[in-house]
Amino acid sequence: MAIALSIAIALMFQRGRVWIGILSFIIIQNVISWIISSLFKANFGGIPFLNVKLQSNMMMGGEVVFPDDIMLIRWGETLLEAVFVVLMLYATVLLLNRRVEA
Repeated sequence: MAIALSIAIALMFQRGRVWIGILSFIIIQNVISWIISSLFKANFGGIPFLNVKLQSNMMMGGEVVFPDDIMLIRWGETLLEAVFVVLMLYATVLLLNRRVEA
C-alpha cells in the first residue's frame, strides 16, 4: 500500500515524479515504523507486520519446549498496521480520484 500511495503522491506533480515517489515511500515507511516502535517498543528482528517470535529451549532428549508466556502474534501492532493500510488505501483512492477529475 505504501508503494501505491507513493505513486499516487508522485502523480500529483509535473516534474520530478520519480524522486518524489521514492522520497514519499521512504518517508511513509519511516513514519509508520517510528510510530509502531515508539508505541509498542518493538524491535524489528523478524517480520515487522506480524512480529512472529518463537523462543525454544533444546533439551537433552531433543525435544523443543515453548514457554507458556510466548506470544506469536502481537495483536496491537498488527491492528495498527491494518489501520495504516486502510488509511493508505483511502488516501490513494482519494488522490487518484482527484487526479482523474483534473
